[in-house]
Amino acid sequence: MKLHLPRLHREERNNILLFLACMFVHVMTGFAKSNYGATIAYIVREGIFDKPASGKIASAFYIFYGIGQIVGGKLVDKFSPYKCIAIGVLGALICNLILVFSMNYTVVLIVWSINGFLQFGIWPGISRIVATDVFPVFRQKAGFHLSYGLTLGNIFSFLCAALLLDLFGWSVMFGSSAIMLLAALVIWILASRLKPTEKERDVPAVVEKKQEVSKEPKPGLWKVFNASGFTLTLPVAILACMLSNGTQVWIPTMIMESYTVSQSWANVQSIILSIVGVLALWSVMPLFKRMKDEMMARVLFYALALVPLVVLQFIGKVPMVLAVVMLAMFQSVIGFSGAFTNSIFGRFAPYGYSGAAAGISNSMSSFGIVIASTLYGVIAASSWGWSGVAAVWLILTVLIVLGYLITSVLWRKYFKIGKKYEA
Repeated sequence: MKLHLPRLHREERNNILLFLACMFVHVMTGFAKSNYGATIAYIVREGIFDKPASGKIASAFYIFYGIGQIVGGKLVDKFSPYKCIAIGVLGALICNLILVFSMNYTVVLIVWSINGFLQFGIWPGISRIVATDVFPVFRQKAGFHLSYGLTLGNIFSFLCAALLLDLFGWSVMFGSSAIMLLAALVIWILASRLKPTEKERDVPAVVEKKQEVSKEPKPGLWKVFNASGFTLTLPVAILACMLSNGTQVWIPTMIMESYTVSQSWANVQSIILSIVGVLALWSVMPLFKRMKDEMMARVLFYALALVPLVVLQFIGKVPMVLAVVMLAMFQSVIGFSGAFTNSIFGRFAPYGYSGAAAGISNSMSSFGIVIASTLYGVIAASSWGWSGVAAVWLILTVLIVLGYLITSVLWRKYFKIGKKYEA
């Protein structure tokens, strides 16, 4: 049976290769960001650092990463996002190489903090390229596939830790990251040559609809963000990342302590849950294409997450199989909402603010990780236990639904979404 694929213009093929390079860099930097988290259990077990010291290093990374995202969001809109991405990958590569040879606490704390900041341009740069340089006919799919890139990086990181840590020690994780980042840097340097020219963007096969360029002065960044409701999503982004980070980081420990299973088995279950989440995301791709209102889509999916969360209030009391199924449902539906992330940033491309939107939003998310890293551990260790953590997840989800519901009013009006605005 022969597959009849449509013939692609050279510009289209190059554009697809450019996106694949973006995806590869996104996955590899996701691997590098999560490699320390995947190593923490080993570091604590071997007595290299204690839990408080390990937590400070993880928090320091995301504090400086968050600051860098604000800076990077502005830079990629003014300068070349291609160069900003290359600088970030090179900086992360150097930092990981240093940690191959030193596990002194002060050195790790300083280098990992610098590592966080140096990645200032990677995610904002990728978001801007997808919003402006990926052709319109590919743009929606590109944003969809980027939404699970970080999850793939996390999966690879935890698999690498499970297979190599006990054999080679902590340095193997940073060495593996350095190798991955070197490959990402080489591929990115080559892919940067595929940046489309203005003439290539006008190839009939890749242009959906020619937009008229407004002659009016460009409105200010915060004027656009405030009028569209995007500013209201920033505190919601903190809550959403507290929620998603909680499930990614704490689920193995939650399963292990609630059902008395081994750490390795709990880690395997966590990896399986992540894979299920990616597959579930693929299954709803047709629905993703039909949903034009990103904020209402997020309202829908976070509302659906309330169902498994109600069951998880009884974790440790319900059968483990049911708890794992509910966790899979929970991770999947909040993952669905992430598929609309790049579509949201792309709304600001005509104003030249797509990079800033990505950077500022990602910054808020990183601060959410810092809060979550401390909060859930404290709650789990209290008399409330893991049921208390699940209760916090339930409250966060309700607040997120309300936040996006309020935002959707301004969002639909500003971007003229829905039948009310159709000709």
